[in-house]
Amino acid sequence: MHQRGFELARVLGVEPEPPLVRSRAVAALTAGDFPAARGAAEKLRARGERQHDDVLLVEAAWILAIADYWSGELEHARRQLETALAYWRPEHRAEHLLHYGQDTELTCRIRLAHTLWLLGDRDAAARTRDAAVADAREHPHTRAIVHVWAALIALDERDEPAVRAHARVVSEYARGPAERAGEALAGFVAVLDGDHERGCERIRRCADAAEQGEPAAPGERGLLLRILVEACAVAVERARRPRGGRAGAADDQRRPALDRRDHQVGARVPRPGTVRERLAVEDGPDSR
Repeated sequence: MHQRGFELARVLGVEPEPPLVRSRAVAALTAGDFPAARGAAEKLRARGERQHDDVLLVEAAWILAIADYWSGELEHARRQLETALAYWRPEHRAEHLLHYGQDTELTCRIRLAHTLWLLGDRDAAARTRDAAVADAREHPHTRAIVHVWAALIALDERDEPAVRAHARVVSEYARGPAERAGEALAGFVAVLDGDHERGCERIRRCADAAEQGEPAAPGERGLLLRILVEACAVAVERARRPRGGRAGAADDQRRPALDRRDHQVGARVPRPGTVRERLAVEDGPDSR
């Protein structure tokens, strides 16, 4: 579709329409082709500057931010998200929704919140997240995306009630690109409820589907693996607790390492085995 559109524009001697350029950029992001995504974004930005079009400048900065985020360039991502928000205007909300399928202000805010969290500015992250969540009420797809990333912040913070609350919203509103994330969060909630094996397997199936087929959104498999790793960690930790009791001293000492692990964006995460396999490896053959 993209190739035909660009070829038609070339034959007609006109610039490709911005939604086509932006669509190609998102396809490149989803495929992990960040140079191609950045090239498309730069075309949008150049056109936006020529035409004094803030809508294009917002969308270009959003693409550049997502490419930077999934490349692990968090400071660059932060600056691009702040640039997008600086250009965003309330009177352009309908145009973003009509031509680009999301409320880009809110998707920028929630991605900025998680970026700030990863950079260690937890207070600013919380304020930014809360503002995005409070305003994400009208457009279903945007609402789902905002709550997916709010859930990820809650997961990173090990805030169980918040994970549950955001997962419920995602489950209600997720369609298309957010569906696998919604299913994975439902699996994570199952782990929290004690259904460790089936919850982890539910998340793994989502991650496998994203790897074996086409990812539905930029960085989707990395996000799903982050949820899977935390689910396995929670399952192992809770399986070690005395029945009806709390974690012991060894669990408390290990917890900071679990909280820090795999927070690097884009890190390769090894495929976890089942919860039972992990317990066997960590305890050794004599523990059975």
